[in-house]
Order: sequence, then structure tokens, then C-alpha cells
Amino acid sequence: MQEKNTVGQKTTVIQAYDLVGLLQEVQKATLEGYRIDLQSTENFPRQIGTAYLLGMVKVDVEEVKGVQQEGAVEASEEIVEVEKVGKQRGRQAKGT
Repeated sequence: MQEKNTVGQKTTVIQAYDLVGLLQEVQKATLEGYRIDLQSTENFPRQIGTAYLLGMVKVDVEEVKGVQQEGAVEASEEIVEVEKVGKQRGRQAKGT
């Protein structure tokens, strides 16, 4: 992993020569607070010959907490919708 700072963002470039090695490095970087950057051209995942290259951007801790909270709210809303759908009248299933 090669780390660098660019315009207020800390980035790292992962280089591996096999898919397993790439995924291990991505997992390690994710646990360190990085995310895959699919928005910029220079960080977009690519393969050059037998080498895999992938740029990752350091994520702000507050941003991660906000995304986690939004995901929890969406999940709870989906559960409520499923419960409502489950209580609708209709023909009973066989064997009940």
C-alpha cells in the first residue's frame, strides 16, 4: 500500500499480482478506514498486465457513523413494511 495526501484527502494505492492478494489488501485497508473510490479516474480499479491496481480514500469517522445510522433507519423501515404486508388478508397457504 502506498499512501499519499491529495487535496484534503488521504488516499492509498493497492497493488497486487493476484486476486486473493488484492482482496486481502482491500480488506486490511477497509479496516483501517479506507473506502474504494469509484468517482475519480486515477483511483478507479484497473488491471495492467498481471498487476491489479486500486485506489482507496480515507473515510471520515463521522461520515461512516452517518451512513451506518441511515442504513439502520432504512432497515427498520423495511421491517415495518414487511410486517404490514404479512398482516394483509387473503387466501391462507396450504397446510395451515
